[in-house]
Amino acid sequence: YLPRAVKDGSDLEAREHVAFANTMSGYSMVVGSCTSEHSMEHAMSAFHPALPHGAGLIMISVEYYRHFIEKHCCDERFVRMAQALGMKDAKAPEDFITALKKLQEDCGVSDLKMSDYGIEKEESMVLARNAKATMGGLFACDPVPMTDEECAAITSSGLASGRSILLMQTMTGRLNSSAFLNTNFVCGIAPSNASTTRITPLTIFSTRSTSPPKSACSVNSSLLIYAEIIRA
Repeated sequence: YLPRAVKDGSDLEAREHVAFANTMSGYSMVVGSCTSEHSMEHAMSAFHPALPHGAGLIMISVEYYRHFIEKHCCDERFVRMAQALGMKDAKAPEDFITALKKLQEDCGVSDLKMSDYGIEKEESMVLARNAKATMGGLFACDPVPMTDEECAAITSSGLASGRSILLMQTMTGRLNSSAFLNTNFVCGIAPSNASTTRITPLTIFSTRSTSPPKSACSVNSSLLIYAEIIRA
């Protein structure tokens, strides 16, 4: 239904199903959590505020999921996800990548480029470390642990097919300071590091780093303004 809704905004049946899927995904995020892909993208758009969160997620999605497929940590789940994307005869975890690429092509977003948003090759390790420093809790939700180098490599190789390529190099000073000036710290919910037992909370309140445009939008994150709460 998503490609239909993108192609024709007047297709109410398609929009109804997309709206329902959006609601269910919201429930999933509240009851559970997101994975590290969101941490990685929040770092990208914290350094580059013009980058929409969804566009950044699309740019790294293929290599992000390929990373876990190559780890063979949840093969059956990827098969089911491929089937959910319309590939009913999917039998291998790699089929999910095929289905994901087709979905992006059908929605007209397969040609998004990091270079169009000013992301440079030297940034990958800085982005990886920023993702873990500001939203490290989401990495605990990954099916297997991810190192800084693996995190940077996903960004590095994510645009290898005719797109801009980011290399794994560490930078200090200029990027860190510029990101700080373009970053808002917002109150959000992250997975608890001790959420593996029955007597500890699944989630904890924590601050996270994000860009001003996103922190101003309640869809992605919420700014807690005490004056407004008191006034209400």
